[in-house]
Amino acid sequence: MTSLRRPARWTATILAGITAAVWIYLLTGAAGMPGMTASGGMIMMQTAWTAGDATLALVMWATMMAAMMLPSAAHTIVQVGPGGVAQAMYFTAGYLLMWTAFGLAATLAQWGLDAAHLLSDAMAIKSAVITGALVAAIGIYQLTPMKRRCLRHCRASDSDRDRADGRGAWKTVRQGLRYGVSCVGCCGAAMLLLFVGDVMSLVWVAAIGLWAFVERRLPWGDRIAQLTAAGLLAWGIVALATAAPG
Repeated sequence: MTSLRRPARWTATILAGITAAVWIYLLTGAAGMPGMTASGGMIMMQTAWTAGDATLALVMWATMMAAMMLPSAAHTIVQVGPGGVAQAMYFTAGYLLMWTAFGLAATLAQWGLDAAHLLSDAMAIKSAVITGALVAAIGIYQLTPMKRRCLRHCRASDSDRDRADGRGAWKTVRQGLRYGVSCVGCCGAAMLLLFVGDVMSLVWVAAIGLWAFVERRLPWGDRIAQLTAAGLLAWGIVALATAAPG
């Protein structure tokens, strides 16, 4: 048992270190970036986007994804590679690669919204109609079979996936990618709320990360998914109903 527990402890320690590092970067790393200014520890575009700005935004999105999703994935990662730390890190690399791909899509969306002058200085959507429609759509997604299926896969970390023992590095990375696909399906829609509350707000980042953790790790997480669906639908409907004409 000791030989199994020691790698798990090392893996947990490494994951805790990575999580701490990405949060420290979010709190301090954005200051002084070219073309951007700090806003609550995050970046805010001041001028038209350049390729360099887009790259920096992608780094920030990828970092935010790691900060939000690693805590809720840590339990699964530790159990994937009980025979060695390297196995768990290969899985983690695949998992974070999938969330980085999501971050790329979010970066492109942010770039497009900003180019269309639909984002405020705080990088939140200015249109009440678009905001209401987006929030309601996220609430509806919370009730879909795809959301429930992805959430079940993320929660059942032991029962519905084979362990990575004895697999090669690339096979373990692919396993991490597949798990990442399910987790993007589970939590990706919630990440879009950053465009509602403020892409740059660490409070929103922490709140969404906590939401993901509760859904995926606590016994009553599936009920939380249903409750948040009701709350988001109500929020979206009110936003649409009170939106100023035009």
